Amino acid sequence: MHNPTLRVLEVFNALYESDAGLSLTEIAHITKIPKGTLHPIIATLLQTQHLQSIDNKLYIGKSAFQIGNAYLKNFNHLDLIKNMMNQIALECDEICQLGILDGAEVLYIAKVDTPQTIRLTSSVGRTLRAYATAIGRALLAYKSNDEIKELYKDGLVAYTQDTTKTIDELIQKLNIIRRTKISHEIAETNPDIECVAVALESGGVGFAAISVSIPLYRSNRKKLDLIKHLLLQKKAVIEDKMTAAGIRLVHF
Repeated sequence: MHNPTLRVLEVFNALYESDAGLSLTEIAHITKIPKGTLHPIIATLLQTQHLQSIDNKLYIGKSAFQIGNAYLKNFNHLDLIKNMMNQIALECDEICQLGILDGAEVLYIAKVDTPQTIRLTSSVGRTLRAYATAIGRALLAYKSNDEIKELYKDGLVAYTQDTTKTIDELIQKLNIIRRTKISHEIAETNPDIECVAVALESGGVGFAAISVSIPLYRSNRKKLDLIKHLLLQKKAVIEDKMTAAGIRLVHF
């Protein structure tokens, strides 16, 4: 691979992982790129607005955001999904998210907020380990047990004390999802949040999943039943309309 290009990507990856921005020294430490080599890279990215500097900290800039956002323009079915997500969020008054599998992780690509905004571990453009999330498990359920074991052969890392801890436990949960089409996690990535998700299917394969996140203090049986009903209802609408339009996907 082309090393100068890799260095630019390493800078973006370092900033992507940081919520508070990074200094030049911090980026050099994380990426192991010498400051003398790093300085002209940063200067160029600042001039082209791929990075921005605020209070001596570097952040992703608007040009990089525009490039990343262009990824979603390739999917003419996204407007349909987001329309259904808006309806779900409106009817249950909770946050609705859309995610896809990215290897062993789930990548969040869209979110609909409500007036009752809550702080989530996930956010658009971020990834979490799929086995610990409702969206991730909804999609992992389409893999065989052997594929799951291979995907997580190095074991499962916990976010909280309630995170799924073993492959056997994960497979048990996936078997329930395969039977019910509902994925439900409680406090596995955030100790104060539970999440319910369903996969969106095309050709019998889950290509994405939508979820609703709810703080534990607002959770009750009636609310959860409503959320599950809405997710299954909108899942059917999305899949039917995609089929009618001749859209068939294996992945986003």
